[in-house]
Formats: sequence, C-alpha cells, structure tokens
Amino acid sequence: GDRSGFVLKPPHLVSGDCDPEWLADPVDISVKVIGARGLQEALGAEENQAFVAVHLWGTNEDTSVFETSVSRVRAPLWGTHASFKVVHPEVAILAFQAMQYGLVRSAVVGRYALRMTAVRRGVRWVPLWDALGDTIPGAGILVQLEFPDWAERTAKLSAASAVGRQNALESSARDADCRMPLVEEMRL
Repeated sequence: GDRSGFVLKPPHLVSGDCDPEWLADPVDISVKVIGARGLQEALGAEENQAFVAVHLWGTNEDTSVFETSVSRVRAPLWGTHASFKVVHPEVAILAFQAMQYGLVRSAVVGRYALRMTAVRRGVRWVPLWDALGDTIPGAGILVQLEFPDWAERTAKLSAASAVGRQNALESSARDADCRMPLVEEMRL
C-alpha cells in the first residue's frame, strides 16, 4: 500500500513499452523551505548552525538535491525556493534532512522521506525522525509544495500501462509460439 517502505516500479517502466509522451512531459515540483523548529533541542547543542537538504530520489533523470544556506539562529527562517523536474513521480521519493553544519562534516539532525505521489500540495509541517525512525518531539520543517494534480497524470499513465501490458502479453505469446517447435524437436 501507500504506507509500505517499498516503491515498486510501475508496469510501464518494467515492460519497456513506455509511452514516449511520459519521457517528454516532466512534472515541475516547487519546494519552498520556510523554516524549522526544534533543531537545537534535538541536537542538545548550545549553538545552532542548521541547514536543510531537500533530496529527490528516483530514476537517473529525477535524482537531485537542494540545500538552504546555513542559519545560526535558534528557529531558522529561510524562505528559500527550489524547483525540480520529475519525469517519473510514481517512483520518486522526496526527502528532507535537517542538518547541523560542521567544518569537517555536517551531521544529520533529523530526516523525513515519502513517495512523491503521497505528497500533498500547500504549506506542510514535515516532522523529523531520528536515525531509529522515532519522531523527534517538536522538531520539524515548514515547507510549501506546489505541483500539478496527480489524478490526471495517473489516469493517463494507467491507460498507457494497460496498452504496454497488452503489447507485452502479445509479444510473449508470439515468442512462445515461435519457440514451441524448437522444444518439440529437441524432445525427439
């Protein structure tokens, strides 16, 4: 279901009979990182030097990252905007990481990731989880997300997948018919 940790490839990516329109029609995703709360408390640090990394994981065409500037205030406000082009949102993962800046290496304060198709538009509070998957009380990132409605794209994709599955079945049947005499000859 939508809550599992796995994202299966949709049929049109597995069969290879993808409608070329899908490859030429990426979806624009707009992410505005407004601010964050509870980062200093989550770290137990006296000084806060935080930034947010927004990751998009998916097919090779879809993978990218954006980072805000480093903020040195207790409750950072960024108002920073990022845009992503997503070719296959049905297999893309949108991830947020609150990071503590370090000269040598930055540490992850908390993170949250979800399927791109499960993301809702508008201003959203993104709760942060620690490395064990537990919610960090009071810690989160305020973001604004804008993108087209998934319903129209999903309906179009389902129709294209049905055609692709039918073509794959017909192709498999033709291949099986062609191979059948060879199998019978080998038994003799």
